[in-house]
Amino acid sequence: IIGMTELALSTSLSREQGEYLSIVKTSAENLMTVINDILDFSKIEARKLELEKIDFDLRNTVENAMEALAVRAVEKGIELAGHIPPDVPTALQGDPGRLRQVLLNLGGNAVKFTEEGEVVVRVELEKEEGNEVSLHFAVSDTGVGISREEMQTVFESFQQADSSTTRHFGGTGLGLTISKQLVEMMGGRIWVESGKSDAAAQAIEPDADSRFPGSTFHFTARFQLSLEQGMKIQRIQKTTLSGLPVLIVDDNPTNRRILHETTGSWGMIPDQATNGGEALEKIEKAFQGGDPYRVILLDLQMPGMDGFEVAVRINKMQPGAHGKILIFTSLGRKGDAARCKELSISGYLIKPVKQSELLDAIMMALGDPAEDHGPVITRHTVQEARRKMHILLAEDNLVNQRLATELLLRRGHSVTVAGNGKEVLNLLKKEAFDLILMDVQMPEMDGLTATREIREMESGKKGIPPSSINRDVSRMPIIAMTAHALEGDRKRCLEAGMDDYVSKPIDQGVFYRVIDKYAPKGKERGKAADVPAEGDSSANDDVSEDVFDMSKAMETVGGDRAFFSEIANMFLESIPGYLDQIRAAISSGDGGLLERAAHGLKGSVANFGAQRSVDAAYVLEKLGKEGPMEEAGPALSLLESELDLLSTRMTAAIMEAAREDSLR
Repeated sequence: IIGMTELALSTSLSREQGEYLSIVKTSAENLMTVINDILDFSKIEARKLELEKIDFDLRNTVENAMEALAVRAVEKGIELAGHIPPDVPTALQGDPGRLRQVLLNLGGNAVKFTEEGEVVVRVELEKEEGNEVSLHFAVSDTGVGISREEMQTVFESFQQADSSTTRHFGGTGLGLTISKQLVEMMGGRIWVESGKSDAAAQAIEPDADSRFPGSTFHFTARFQLSLEQGMKIQRIQKTTLSGLPVLIVDDNPTNRRILHETTGSWGMIPDQATNGGEALEKIEKAFQGGDPYRVILLDLQMPGMDGFEVAVRINKMQPGAHGKILIFTSLGRKGDAARCKELSISGYLIKPVKQSELLDAIMMALGDPAEDHGPVITRHTVQEARRKMHILLAEDNLVNQRLATELLLRRGHSVTVAGNGKEVLNLLKKEAFDLILMDVQMPEMDGLTATREIREMESGKKGIPPSSINRDVSRMPIIAMTAHALEGDRKRCLEAGMDDYVSKPIDQGVFYRVIDKYAPKGKERGKAADVPAEGDSSANDDVSEDVFDMSKAMETVGGDRAFFSEIANMFLESIPGYLDQIRAAISSGDGGLLERAAHGLKGSVANFGAQRSVDAAYVLEKLGKEGPMEEAGPALSLLESELDLLSTRMTAAIMEAAREDSLR
């Protein structure tokens, strides 16, 4: 439901239809949350839930959780901030997915029960022993608080602080129970404090607003250190911005403190101003002292003089008095981007701002010396700059070449195609790439052999310096692409030195997800993607879908009928060549040739959901690999019969697509 609704939302719709489908999608996602809560609870009860142990970046995990909470926080008009001091190790080993789940549960509750003020996520280093750290997380809010009675039951199953018959806040009552179990599995504990139930806190802060006593959920968790990643991040940050003066202008003390610590950890020299008037005075003073601010981080929503008004007055100062201005806002408004362009503001970022995005935005702003600024830097432009890669696609199948290339180009990547492993090695010596998509079975040199060669070249064992392979990374990310989907085949790919694995026919969602993991900047290191394996083919009552599944074919091409017609025609033209190779292999008794030709045909056919033709080609592929070759003749007859039927159905589909296009 979610997937098909997303596809429908990407088509031409009236405003009313778009609203209805958005409600469907939101409702389905809410139900998905309920289902996932119940499944997680059941796994925990049955002791079937296990934590992963993989490399991850703590800051990315926390910031991703904050990003997911940001939309609701903005809707309610509350501040959302995250604080990770520089002394907290961020390169860790553990289960980032489950840590994010706990943060989302606690942060979601905090946003839900807060109508005014702020929600802050803090992380502190509790203890470090050898290669293990214990971290203390705290999610605090200025919401309604929790009474002492409610605190006794809040971690119990199906319990909520809001237990009235006509519940205002919703939810399953399982989030905190699951969080408690997950935290305990991570070697920690969880507890809650609230001003509503703490008389001592009220005595210490008698001026505190009793309407918003707030609450803080604490938990601890233990992780292993991943030192290599941490050292790499530290080196990049320390050497890029060191010694540059930066002015932070924000009326919120929490935000000022976080930005001060963040920019200071990069080696910048931070200064603070609580309002526009103070900022203007400091900018003028710094300029007169001969050391103007190179960067100004400016909050948009401030009382008295807002960020745009401050920017107007800054621009009236004499040239050289100030550096690049980046605006922060809790709520993006129509016309803000044009206003930023008009005022020569370099960046416009939505709170809460990820630290990695802020770093990249500052670097992008400083890297543009022109007075006439280009496009305003936003979260979107930062992410786009990260994700655009130069990719080497190693694939000998023309249909798969065309399909993979088109999918990559749609995401803004540039693509160079190689037809076999030897071409890959030659291209790597001439050109720098960010990633390789490597087909496993190719003529002359297969993908596994090529990968082993690359890894030896990177280590210098071949007498070739690693810089001649790729000037940007010490280890080239290589993703296997193959129609095989058995666990043993996956293991072979990883053992050969590949980093990840996607199966053919290409599933767009899985394909993009795996590619995005290896973006050069800002990626979150993790395990190989969970790729759906091809299951046993079973008979389908609907014969036409077994022969040719138009819905599957359209899914493969992202709903683009013109693109479908293009690759379908390309496939139909390739069928005679495949069949000639198969006949020649059978005639000469060449099992290797038969296996390769049948495998290539199977990879093309699978893009169109033609399960019966896939099965027929697989029989020949298996006979080429294992024999007996005597059975290849009848298997070829079956394949030819299925391909004739498939060709008829596909030709009709191409004609229908052309007819519909002519009517539009």
